[in-house]
Amino acid sequence: ARTKTAGYCWKNLGPHFGRMAVEAIDQDAVDDYVALREAGRIGRPSSPATCRRELAAMIAALNEGAKGGRRALYPAAILNPIDLPPSAPPRERWLTMAEVQMLFDAAREMRPGNTLSRGERFLWLALETAARKGAILDLTWDRVDFDAGVVRYDVPGRAQTKKRRADVPISDTLRGVLERARDERENDLVMGNTCDPYATVKRIAKRAGIKGVSPHVLRHTAATHMARNGVPLWTVAQVLGNSLQMVERVYAKWAPSEPERNVNLISMGTLEVAE
Repeated sequence: ARTKTAGYCWKNLGPHFGRMAVEAIDQDAVDDYVALREAGRIGRPSSPATCRRELAAMIAALNEGAKGGRRALYPAAILNPIDLPPSAPPRERWLTMAEVQMLFDAAREMRPGNTLSRGERFLWLALETAARKGAILDLTWDRVDFDAGVVRYDVPGRAQTKKRRADVPISDTLRGVLERARDERENDLVMGNTCDPYATVKRIAKRAGIKGVSPHVLRHTAATHMARNGVPLWTVAQVLGNSLQMVERVYAKWAPSEPERNVNLISMGTLEVAE
């Protein structure tokens, strides 16, 4: 479903696995690959989590080749079981509201004229809808439903992946920004022309004097603040387009516990405290 991602993975996988027979790809071959990648002897020095992503793409392709019954490229029995390197721990970096305001101030100072910059539009959509960068870049004005108050990120006909794109309600704050951006629009894309979100966000963060900011950090910030403010985790999962299990694993620590949330409901503040 994601051809470019597969191509990036094969750029590193190919030199090591490209000439191997399918049945020769075993745990030893995988362990050798991880050691070479970590040492920088294939590509740049990389973490086990990066190796895991690349190897997972290859294993998915190998499994696909064994499907189809008589049309399979080879029998599934020749595939060796493989243990992947560990996944990366959840990222902890998120922005305070003060830092978020600093980003918006910096983006406003960087406007080329009197209209909203692409950086401002990206920041607002990322922080008010928790969308991924790809979904924001693909968003067209016909999927911003002002009447229903919803941003529809999923592209009709788009191949479905595990990274689902959700329909996200338009917040009161975001509505005004989107209405202005619509009035200033250049074409059918909400972002106008394609931009590099990493470079754009890094440039704004440097102007604001804030370190460790990326498009993913903006999404993580939105989800963290929802959890900290008591939004049910299943609702956070709906907004993110993630599974509830993943959201609980990453964000449950920020959510007020049920006892903490509900003890004030016992007396509802109706009892007088003795002086």
